[in-house]
Amino acid sequence: MRNNRYLSILKSPLGYGYAIYSMRGLCKLMLPANSENLAKAEGRNLASQLVSPSHQASQEIQRFINAYFSGEEPNWQRVIIDLKGTAPFQRKVYTALRNIDFGETVTYGALGQQLGYRYGGRAI
Repeated sequence: MRNNRYLSILKSPLGYGYAIYSMRGLCKLMLPANSENLAKAEGRNLASQLVSPSHQASQEIQRFINAYFSGEEPNWQRVIIDLKGTAPFQRKVYTALRNIDFGETVTYGALGQQLGYRYGGRAI
């Protein structure tokens, strides 16, 4: 899994975190870690190389996180997600999640039913 994966360390009000990218987009976002060093250590298990905070993908997800935690509506459309290897059910969930309006809350059960799965909330 480490091949062609890139690690970016992120900062948020919750603490440090990390993002793992492929050439296709964001593969994993993890918040929080207890320290910057812990975020690096965890992320390095999944990525082949650490990228600079000035890396374009790193800047985009950091802007998204900054907007989210400052109460502004983040722009999901600018965050490209790599869904390679993702099951069809998960893809449906991710698509539905991206369509939830900023500030709106939806329960797992309601999301599952919206997707046509009566007990889908347990799988989400």
